[in-house]
Amino acid sequence: LIPKTLIFAHPSPVTALAIANNDKWEKANIISSAEDGEICLWDSDDGTCIQYQSQLRGSHTEIQSFQMTSGLKRLWRVIVYGHYGDIFILDAVTLELVYKLQSKISPDWVSALCVTKSIHNEGNSIIALCANRMMKIWHLSDEPQDILFETEAKTLPNEDANCVRFNQFTNRAMLFVYANCWQIYDLDSYRLLYEMAAKDDDPWIGGDFVDVNDVSIWSQSGAAYIFRLPKKCLPDADSIQNVSSEEKAITLHTLSGCSSDNISNKPVLNFSYGSRGSFHKLIVQGNAGGEVRIWKLNSFSDAKNYVPDHDITPITCTSLSDPWKNPETKPKGILDDLAIFDDDDKEECNPSVSSTLFIADRGILICGCDNGDIYVADACVITLMQFLNYKQSPATKPVIHRMKRHNRRVTCLLHPYSDVPSYDPKLLVSGSSDFTVNLWNIETGTWLYTFAVHGGGITKLFCCPQSGTSRLANCICAISRDHAVSILSLTERKCILLAGRHTFPVNSIRWRLNEDFFIVSCTDGTVYVWQIETGCLDRCISGNVAAEILQVSDEITFVGIDATNNMITPIQLTGAVPSQPANTLITPSPSTLSLHDTSMTGSENISHAGYPLRITAVRANLYDSDIQILLFDTESLISHLLHYDKISSDELENCQDEDGIIFNTSSESAKKPATLQRQSQITYDAAQLELSCLHAWDLDPKLDEICIERLGLLHPSRPITFGILSKRRSLSLIVPGWEPCSSQMNTNVTEDDKNDIMLGQESFVTYSHWMLSSSLTTQHMLAIISVSNTLMEMNHTSFISEFEDDIDCSESNEEAEDREMKEVTRVSQIKAGWSQIATLHCVLLPDKLGKHNFKAPLLQVLARRWQHKCLEIREAAQALLLAELNRIGRDGRQQIMEVWAPHVPRNFDIVQNSQLTPTDGVAGTPMIMVDSPSTPQLSNPQASPTPTSNSRKAFLIQRSNHFRKMKSVPSGMANKPDRSMSLAVTSGNNLLQSTSSENLDRRTSFGGIECGITTTKSLQRSIAAYEFRRRQITAIVMMGVIGAEFSNELDVRAIRRNDQEKDKAVTVENDAVMYTGKALQFLILQQNSMQFPGNSTVRRTAIDLIGRGFALWQPYLDVASVLLVLLDLSCESASKTSPSNPSVTSLDTSRTAKHALSLIATSKPALLITTLSVQIGRNGPLLISLMQSSPPGSQPPPSATILFQSRAVIVHIMELLVDKAPQEVVDLLVEVVNIILHCSDQIQLKSRNLPDSFPSLFKFSMVSFCSKSKRVAVGGQKGQVVVFDTKSIRSHVLQAHTSAITTLAFSADGRLIAIFSLSDARLSFWQIGSSTNIFGMIGNFTPKCVKVCKVNTSRVQDSQAVVQKLVRIVWLNHKELVLLTNGLEQRFSI
Repeated sequence: LIPKTLIFAHPSPVTALAIANNDKWEKANIISSAEDGEICLWDSDDGTCIQYQSQLRGSHTEIQSFQMTSGLKRLWRVIVYGHYGDIFILDAVTLELVYKLQSKISPDWVSALCVTKSIHNEGNSIIALCANRMMKIWHLSDEPQDILFETEAKTLPNEDANCVRFNQFTNRAMLFVYANCWQIYDLDSYRLLYEMAAKDDDPWIGGDFVDVNDVSIWSQSGAAYIFRLPKKCLPDADSIQNVSSEEKAITLHTLSGCSSDNISNKPVLNFSYGSRGSFHKLIVQGNAGGEVRIWKLNSFSDAKNYVPDHDITPITCTSLSDPWKNPETKPKGILDDLAIFDDDDKEECNPSVSSTLFIADRGILICGCDNGDIYVADACVITLMQFLNYKQSPATKPVIHRMKRHNRRVTCLLHPYSDVPSYDPKLLVSGSSDFTVNLWNIETGTWLYTFAVHGGGITKLFCCPQSGTSRLANCICAISRDHAVSILSLTERKCILLAGRHTFPVNSIRWRLNEDFFIVSCTDGTVYVWQIETGCLDRCISGNVAAEILQVSDEITFVGIDATNNMITPIQLTGAVPSQPANTLITPSPSTLSLHDTSMTGSENISHAGYPLRITAVRANLYDSDIQILLFDTESLISHLLHYDKISSDELENCQDEDGIIFNTSSESAKKPATLQRQSQITYDAAQLELSCLHAWDLDPKLDEICIERLGLLHPSRPITFGILSKRRSLSLIVPGWEPCSSQMNTNVTEDDKNDIMLGQESFVTYSHWMLSSSLTTQHMLAIISVSNTLMEMNHTSFISEFEDDIDCSESNEEAEDREMKEVTRVSQIKAGWSQIATLHCVLLPDKLGKHNFKAPLLQVLARRWQHKCLEIREAAQALLLAELNRIGRDGRQQIMEVWAPHVPRNFDIVQNSQLTPTDGVAGTPMIMVDSPSTPQLSNPQASPTPTSNSRKAFLIQRSNHFRKMKSVPSGMANKPDRSMSLAVTSGNNLLQSTSSENLDRRTSFGGIECGITTTKSLQRSIAAYEFRRRQITAIVMMGVIGAEFSNELDVRAIRRNDQEKDKAVTVENDAVMYTGKALQFLILQQNSMQFPGNSTVRRTAIDLIGRGFALWQPYLDVASVLLVLLDLSCESASKTSPSNPSVTSLDTSRTAKHALSLIATSKPALLITTLSVQIGRNGPLLISLMQSSPPGSQPPPSATILFQSRAVIVHIMELLVDKAPQEVVDLLVEVVNIILHCSDQIQLKSRNLPDSFPSLFKFSMVSFCSKSKRVAVGGQKGQVVVFDTKSIRSHVLQAHTSAITTLAFSADGRLIAIFSLSDARLSFWQIGSSTNIFGMIGNFTPKCVKVCKVNTSRVQDSQAVVQKLVRIVWLNHKELVLLTNGLEQRFSI
């Protein structure tokens, strides 16, 4: 029994735990409840928070899970009850409320409860014992009901019950455990069968059935006994009537080793019964000291064969504190092995850290110690020394200052500037157990002032609100163990107010600045109101009035139980890092931890990015040491690296630091006071630390050598503990010393085998790192691939300083060229090293580790990051997802499709003003909605729509009518049950970038668009709706990626199956392709609005996937509408975005749309050209009018405006097609030239000839331009020649031949045009006259053929590719020309 995960789950004490399901023990989830009413569902594999429920108010005291049947399905439910009269039954997967049990007869708190299953029917019943001695029974039905009342009620003679259990072996008897006795009841008649009293000094607290007629009962002292029940308790009805009532229970066993310590909290025991080999009957005991014991129970035979009170020894016993006490697994302290010497006796000391504070913008860690000393240390240097094989240079100082003033334990630290920028950034405040508060200058390490106003140790320091009265400006607030609160002025160096009449610990402090009051709430519910100006107590209130005063207070600056109580410190990050879900990399304990945080930032701009590295401290108990956790923000790290890479080395050198760190505070506008070089050094140190901890060492010795000698990475010096930061900022840590292989050992392994299996320090870095969790594997691989790719593209590519470089900079001038070659070689080797690291972790890692040593990354997480706003993370996610899809093979991809295809939406009818739930405040995401009048409709009156193109808005409104008709049902689907899901839209863009629904913590209300809603009643719960919505989007992306990259596996048009069953499977796959394509189209064609902005991540993902798999989706798309929207998005600019968000998201969407258009053009060039040609034909005159700045008489249609705005994009696509798909362009050359002329800049065409603007177009011999008349002639595939006037964009068609035109050319004066057709073997001369005549402006002159000549084509093969290169017409003068056919010159004249 080895502790695996330490979860900082709730900010208030945990009151109950339960296993959510028992289907797969190894992957069973855990449910926990807290004193504040919060319920959470946890993944037992890695400790992540899967789901949480905070709507059930009240203190829950017990959680039980059970399985019930609904039709042919078996569903897991969770029962929750506590200090309230109701009983809640939740879904074990979504924590959705399914039943609410209430009482009509004498409602009261439930003290004990169990789920029973009668032998006469298959339904479940709940039997509960209330505090008023009432036993109540509820019968559960298959269909969920909002409220369910009891069916039976009975009064019991005994007092409050501690436990009720059902005999799952016989389905007949029940066990009631009271403090003074335990009783056996018959389930059918509820008749008392047997009763046994407890000892006077040791009351019973619980029990359970361990066999058909055996029970285990445990007492408050921790003692547990196994009793054999009398025969009258057996399920046989006849035996119940015939047995003697004098028969008593026999004590079979006593569980030895039970905890009997005199502790305030009683031990907890539980009986576990499951099919796990020989360990299927276990009794588990845990106590408040963290000790866990397990007893194994064998099947008991006749009681006569047992020695009375025979002891059973536990098979294992462990303590949760063992890993921190074991010298082999105990992590080092943050200041261990730093060679700190005492100033008095010059002896080395090893201080014990009692409190820590990390200042992110300076990169320093401040440590307060038990002896009163305070150390200011370089955070990056300390972590590098503690984690890695770091060689400290003489110029590097891990400890910058040592400040001595306190003579006792330092309990709290505060840097006011980090919380409120109006404070002086040089000031640091410390509180101690010596009753004093000291003020320091952290730049010089000098003491400034001591506040000695408290009569107890200081427990908390925080800043006062800076809005309102100027009296609180630059003041802090301090709380001490004597329950006093003081307001201290940092500028005046005096105590402004001392509130010291509180009789209980302080619970919270609230402010009413407009009335000059601050309010102190104590743990006993009493509220003290103090006047700030006079410092006098205004009044002391308790009861309901006190609660009302707390509710109307203006501002809260401190909430939480006083530090004298045991309390988990929640993870609260301050500064620029948003509250987003993150996965972590960690190393615990009284030491530093390394944690990986992928928090999202709002912009690629460095001013909006968070800090790449943060260190936070958590504590599970008041007297425990802090656990320092390192949080890496990969997106911010990449932003900082790219930012500082653009800064020249000269600019960095002008910001030299003295003694490693000097802080610049002269800039009033700069929020970060550290110098530029210091900030860049923090960034590079954070990147070095993150990559060194995450890299898979020892798999490739050559690559490891490159990493150390060339790249500057450092090998870990000890195993690193990882963890995950998930929903609600809940933190789970892998306990130090736990390794996957160690938990998988069995008793049959020999000692030699154990030595081989046990992972040491080196193998932990290599193997165990990737065996912990799929979530960790995903985040770590994304981080190392994205950061490695970033460093590969940078100028400063290595962490080795140039002084350590092997290039001698003092070489003579004669060797300058050799030195330059060495530098080029060194840079290329470094870039190749970063590329090898990315390749190792993206492609080679699974094969090198083996399937048993590698937890595969989560495909759904990678899919949600397919269009991450950070380009480097986006590219890493895409490469990793494609590599994993290739690795799992066709069968694995088929399984993925079977899992996600049912979640793809089916209907796409647009209904305006959809009704959203409060939990739908996740931005920019399609979502499943519930068509229920009971769902409240919410709106956000303060929000304003995103500015968008009027043309696109009008066009999309026009297209909405089309979607109302999209209800086609494929063959084979008409008789299927209606399982259609819908697609709706909310605002923002974070769903595809998060690993969880952390954004639900910050709920906002939005309107939206609802589509084809058909769903079950259970989806009307907000949490379930969010999860379904999230799965729906993930399914669209997953199916889109597989369809785009592995289209041959989904394109059923190329598959022929004869077997009928296989044909059905193909139909299902085809349905998935159709619905995926329609869903992608739906996301693209949605109207830009506040609910769904044009640059949202979801829309960008749909754009990219439609471009990648256009050939597969094309039969199910409205191609013209998709192309027009893509054209409009591709010409977006930053000026169209909101002024408050001038970010690059709009430009990113534009780049994605352009890339999608390029992919569509290369995959289906003929379709693209034809569609654009049709649109140009419909809107040609309007385009010409818009280009000539002569507005038409009426408002032009939206499509014309879009085509006009995206002319440059269209021309670029045509140029791309000419280069990439010349054969397809030849077939539609007339349409291509028509598109180019209508989309070209008319001013440019007038000043420059067409061959100068588009030289690639004239590589085709069937295109000719006359510079004199500004006309261009194009030969078609049906023998027609179209002559365009570039001035007026008019055209005239000549039917010159009956087959495809091979080549043509204008004469010098432009009056004649020679046209040759290889298939006809004829050369024709046409007189076209002046431009005014041909286009009908003057006279009625018609072009005419003046001569036709036969041509010898024996030397030319009938191949268009050959003809384009070998056949040309060259005019010698205005009467003669030469036809070149594969080297043969033939002269013709007119």
